[in-house]
Parts: sequence; structure tokens; C-alpha cells
Amino acid sequence: MKRSLAFWSALVVSALLVVGGLWLMGEPSASADLLRCLPRLDEKGGRLILQGRGGEMPTGLPSLFLEVPALAPSAAVVDSHLPLVRLAREFLLAVEEEGPSHFLVLRLDEEALTALKGGRLPPSWQDRGFALLDGARGSRFVLEGPWAKPLQGRFLSDLVLLADSARSMERFTGIVDGALEGDPLRWNLRPQWPAHLSLRLAGDGNPLELTAAWRCDDMPNELVWQFEGLPVLDSPRARSWGDVSFHLPRTPELVFGWRLSAEEGGFLRSRLCELWGFPAPSSERLTLLKGLKGPAVAVFGAPASFLGLPLPGAFVEAFLEEGDGNVEAFWRRRLGPIGLVPKGLQGFARGGAVSVPLTVTAVTDDDHVLWGVVDGQNLPPQRPLADFLPGLAGEERFWAVVDLPSLAKTLQTPQALGRLLARFGRLPLPMRLIETVNDLAPLGRLVVILPRLDRGWVTWTRPATVTE
Repeated sequence: MKRSLAFWSALVVSALLVVGGLWLMGEPSASADLLRCLPRLDEKGGRLILQGRGGEMPTGLPSLFLEVPALAPSAAVVDSHLPLVRLAREFLLAVEEEGPSHFLVLRLDEEALTALKGGRLPPSWQDRGFALLDGARGSRFVLEGPWAKPLQGRFLSDLVLLADSARSMERFTGIVDGALEGDPLRWNLRPQWPAHLSLRLAGDGNPLELTAAWRCDDMPNELVWQFEGLPVLDSPRARSWGDVSFHLPRTPELVFGWRLSAEEGGFLRSRLCELWGFPAPSSERLTLLKGLKGPAVAVFGAPASFLGLPLPGAFVEAFLEEGDGNVEAFWRRRLGPIGLVPKGLQGFARGGAVSVPLTVTAVTDDDHVLWGVVDGQNLPPQRPLADFLPGLAGEERFWAVVDLPSLAKTLQTPQALGRLLARFGRLPLPMRLIETVNDLAPLGRLVVILPRLDRGWVTWTRPATVTE
């Protein structure tokens, strides 16, 4: 009797919490009827599923996203369909690597839906590069646009179904007619939010799956994500964020910090190199990174100069597990042969800084090291991280703060140089990164937190003015 009473009491309390939560947050915004239209996709191959509100999507993806080898095929499909999904009240886009094939479900406004059913392009679709073919065949039509091949279309109540081929449309039809089972995917991460992403990277080994959800309501805007398929790694042995202080600017353009175990650091390096198609870095290139398990921060936008001309500097500051961060070896082997002798800095026992021709600093004291292209005489004041980024729990693997409009403005001169270099061939990676920062500038100020490698969140606040 007691067990039964406890069970039903718990059930009632849970129901009240759910109802109260829905009342506070609103009904689930990611329409389930769009997801139920989706045909069953390959259960093991790579795929991308994106659902959201058209008006919140960008006009195009940053070019850098289109150049990541592992993401390029799906990203290219998403990019080509953005002009279409931006016209929908809600949309669902699925890209299946096998084939490849893709599917679209659109919920349009009444005016656009009525026009399409009448065999005409909606007025808001005019002058956008779309062409409606076979638009008067009852429930079927063909739509041309900036994508690779025409889309087969049909209507389902107030929804529009689009597929990249007649064969793909047959799979849609099988769902509508009840002859085939739909995809079992359901949004479990923030289901009450309006926008969701599911991405599976199949690769050669175990698949890596990313699930994300976000909302754009300026309160502030927020995105959360989690990975499945990451190995279980040992926890970091570095001290807590609350135990250390860093040289941190008052108005940062870009600052990020990390505290990783050796296993976590090695895993991230190998995964990122695999994602970009780069060879793993040699041990020689990692000389200055040895021992930087954290806590460690990297700062961009610090004072620096070249031949007396100001330029945005950058430095890394870390607390070491062992050794001196190879500072003395750096001065002896890298800059010693060209006659640069560092001048010591107050507060650091070894190393120093030079100002000509380039401001370079590399210093250490016990288990503390700082090095980079920065004016050592004008370092930001040292202060606790809690003053800079309140709210950290102390055990986070990674965090970042970036003012995208300010960073884009700082990088305008390098970006102009990049446009010049583009005339002679493909942009190098640093220049493509600069272009991506400029593309993302309208997002404003970002704060990124990763409590663990397999999950995290980012908040952003759109600025009043945006750097063009």
C-alpha cells in the first residue's frame, strides 16, 4: 500500500511539474507533424536533419562551413535551400548521405500555399530565381531554384513536401499513405524550443552524433548541444578555475580558456585534424603546448606592434603541471640565433619580452607561463576569472567570450589583404576564418560554455549596430 501510494503521489507531482513547466515555457514549438512526415533515413550512414522557423535562418552559411570535408556535402545542400526555407513559417530539411538524397517539409502562409495550389508562384517568391513547372497537376508540381536539380513537390493538408527525385518522393508518399514507417527521430533536447539539428558523421569508425536546439528570442538567444559516440575520457587533473587569476582585458574581443587531461587534449587534436583533413601535428610543433593542460586562457586583441605600428596581439597564459613551459628553450633556439635578447618582466622569474621588430613575450614563474605576440610592458591587469566571467562552476573543460562585431572590425585590414590574395588562388585558412568572423558578426557577443566535452551551450545577444 505504501509503495502504491508513493508511486501515484510521484506520478501526480511529476504531472503537475510537466504541466507547470509547459505553462511557463509555452507549448512545444518544434511542430511534431513536420517530423512525422519524414521518411525513415539510413540508420548507420551520415545524415543531417534541421528544423526551425524560416525567418530565423541566415541568407547563407559562412563559407568556412562549406569547406570542412566532413560537413561539405550536407552543408552545400542546406546552403542552396536557404533561400527557400526562409520563406516558410516552419520547415524541416533532411539530407541523407547515402544517395545522396534530401527531403523538405514546409509550412507556408495561406497566401503562398493558395498560390502554389493554383499553379502559380507566390508573390513573395517572385524575383528569387524560382520557377514553377507542372504546377497545375492537382496535388503535384516541380520547383526549380538555386539547387542542383528540380524538386518534386506535393501537398499534404497545409504542408508542402519536396524531394530531390521521383524516387525520394515515393518514400514521402509511402509515409503519407501509411505504407512505410517514418523516421523514429524525436527531439528530446529542449523539445519546447523551435529549432533543432541532428547531425551524424559516419566516418570509418564509430559514428559521431550531434544533437542541438536553439531559440532566438533575444532573452538572450541560446543554443545547447550534446554529442553521442565520444569515448569516456579521464577527468581533468588541473586545478579549478576559481583557484587562479589571469591577465584578462576589460573589454575582450576574444578570450577562451580550457582545462583538459592529456587524454582529452590528444583526442581533441586528432578529431579536429580528422574533421579538417589535416595531418596530426608533430611533437616539435607542440613544444610550447606541452604541459598546458590548464587552467589556461588565450587572449586575442591585446596590445602589440610591428616596427612601431600597432596591431592586434594574442597570448596564451597557463598554469603548468610540470616544467617551465619551454620558455628558455624558445628564446635560445627560436629567437637567439637572430640576436634577439629578451628584457625581463616584473613578476616573472625567467624569460622576458622584446619590442623590435615585433613585440614578443615569453615568461614563466614557477608553474605559471605566458607567451605570445604581445607587448609585455602593457599586459592587462591580473584578476580572478570570477570577475571576468561570473557563473563558472569551476570544473568546465572549455569556455569562450567573443565580441564578434568588435573582432570583425579589428580584422578589417587583414580581411582586405585576404581579398587581394583571393585573386591569386584559394584563400588560406586564416583568411577564411576572418571572413567567417565577419559573416557571424550580426550575432553580437557570444559566451560559450562546455562543462564536458560531449555537451555545452552558447548564448548570444544581438548588438544595436552591426559591423558591415
